[in-house]
Amino acid sequence: MAIIRQEINILCGTMTADEDSSAQIQIDTTQYSGSCLYYFEVVGKRASGTCTVTLHDAAHTVMATCSVTGTADALVRSSSFTPTSGAAVYHVNVAGGSTTPVIKAARIVIIQTSTPITATETQIEIGSAFNTISTTGGAPTKPKYWKYTSANWDGTLTVYFEAVLYSPSSKSNASVILQVADGTGDGFTGWADVTNGTVSTSATTATRVRGTSAITLVDGRNYRIVGVSPTSKSAMYVFCAKFIIQQAGVVGHSYSSTTGSSQGFSATDAGTGQSVTPSSDITVVAVSVWLSSDLGVTGNVLVELVSGSITGTVLGSGTFPGSSVPAGPLECVISLASSVALTASTQYFIRITKTTSVGWIYHRYQAIEGYAGGNRWRKNTGESWNEELSSDSPFKLWTVLLTKLEPQYLLVNTVFISSSLQSSPTRWDSSEWSGVSNTYKHAVDSINDPVNVAVYIYAGTWLPTSVVTNPDNQGISGSITMPSNQDIDVYVLEGTNTNLFSSRILVAVGPVTGPHIKKVAGVAWASVKKVAGVTNATAKKVAGESST
Repeated sequence: MAIIRQEINILCGTMTADEDSSAQIQIDTTQYSGSCLYYFEVVGKRASGTCTVTLHDAAHTVMATCSVTGTADALVRSSSFTPTSGAAVYHVNVAGGSTTPVIKAARIVIIQTSTPITATETQIEIGSAFNTISTTGGAPTKPKYWKYTSANWDGTLTVYFEAVLYSPSSKSNASVILQVADGTGDGFTGWADVTNGTVSTSATTATRVRGTSAITLVDGRNYRIVGVSPTSKSAMYVFCAKFIIQQAGVVGHSYSSTTGSSQGFSATDAGTGQSVTPSSDITVVAVSVWLSSDLGVTGNVLVELVSGSITGTVLGSGTFPGSSVPAGPLECVISLASSVALTASTQYFIRITKTTSVGWIYHRYQAIEGYAGGNRWRKNTGESWNEELSSDSPFKLWTVLLTKLEPQYLLVNTVFISSSLQSSPTRWDSSEWSGVSNTYKHAVDSINDPVNVAVYIYAGTWLPTSVVTNPDNQGISGSITMPSNQDIDVYVLEGTNTNLFSSRILVAVGPVTGPHIKKVAGVAWASVKKVAGVTNATAKKVAGESST
């Protein structure tokens, strides 16, 4: 099992009254494989009473609540909430019941459990709350920067740019433009507009706009934003801006079906399979098959890639606990112990068996000849393997799983206070990471060529390896040894707050391996057939999916 933490920043400014935030974000639940827990977090204080801070959807439905009751800045995390399925937009609301509220940070924390990871979305804040009357491109007074390092990512990246902004005129567009440096000098010069990196609106209220076309990132380059007003007489406003990095594994060869039955087996000398013929040379790292169970399975389910015949040479294999296979139709992604090279136009076999005879496993199939490259196979107890010429089982042969990404903890995002503890706590909980090998670094955005500046991560004491000294536009520490579980903060040991713009922890996530079981929505299952002389049984209806 692998667990990773993603966050979506909401506020780039401070909320000091009962109101809705202008800043808005989108959560798209379809972008995350496996299962997710969603939390709403705020950092804030009030003078008296209880300040109720809620996460609202576009219809003002309350999704999650945080109660701020202290006179000093404190971190409050909601209980887990269930976002709207699919893509939906959210904002922050501060309600009555307190005096002098100050909400300086709000974010969504997503704890994703998925082994292996086949899809995730990383949102990286690059905006700030600012306004400009520039008609050619005005940079924020407190800019954020982000450098794309291709070595920290794998899989297929589809990257969009979005911002929340409004125009001073309903007759003309205001724009936020993503820019990339040319890589010369200190890496923060020669700024040029990014293709597909402009979002615009003529709305005179805060509007979230995401580009409709993906952008192409350049390795080793720094990025920033600028705002463009349609008139030099009135300012346009920006409330936040983000990279939306949608990351997915790569399937080299597959067959899918939308309806079907399932073949069951229990004994260790029984099993099911599917012959496959890739259309190109591929190197397979994982196999997807669609399975269910009677919830009584012990031992492991074994999935093998075989050459020559269904009983031929095993090229690679992977296992996962049979007890983890639920009753419903699920896509199971099984990582192979080692990768397997397959040759184009050559037939191979996916073979599925069990290591114990306790419980039943059911393998989905479709009773038509839908796949030209092979057929379904089955083996009853005490019998030989039989090829079913008129049916096929769906499968995926994965060539890339997600093993690398670079999410962040955004620590200080509004205004630095004077040289001291910044009162911007963030929860550090090592249990929010599992099955991965992470490298943590501290990044600080600042003015050009600051002097006498030293910024640390603080966890009851300064973390020595987190120090960033005199960050030139942006400075990044060496690797950090993270502390025991606790709220962490930022400490400015030297320098002035006006020279510093943001502080964040960059998390370079390393390899993720193991089996994965994923629900497949909208799949209708028909009858379930047991092999060892047992008559047909009706499949269970799972999560609103119908039987036929």
